[in-house]
Amino acid sequence: MKSVDRNTRAQIERLHGGIDEAARAVREAHANLSEGIAELFGPLEEAVGTYNEQVADYNDLLDDVIGRIDGFLDGKSQRWHDAEKGTPWLSWKDELDGKRLEAVEVPDMPHVPDPYVVQPEELPSLTVEDWE
Repeated sequence: MKSVDRNTRAQIERLHGGIDEAARAVREAHANLSEGIAELFGPLEEAVGTYNEQVADYNDLLDDVIGRIDGFLDGKSQRWHDAEKGTPWLSWKDELDGKRLEAVEVPDMPHVPDPYVVQPEELPSLTVEDWE
């Protein structure tokens, strides 16, 4: 057999067209998905940035309070520090020092692998030349 019949050839052409159209739809859907993920990450990045600013302000305030406690404690004698009056101040300072918050990182944006779909030029033509 040197060639396929006319009916088979028509089926091949129809399937080639369908595969090409479906592959184009897959590539477009993949591009839309990647775009959608990127759009969703914008608000997340902004929210994390705002959160981290608030955390930094909070930690700065803690540093200020701890600094003031240190300044107060520096003016007191060692005996005062060791007495009942000094113990609550040192405990409070240690407690505040343990209340620091950590900034958070934006998670990596998920990567959606590009699906491999056949390109139109890669489809076999199944014409007479292919059979010779």
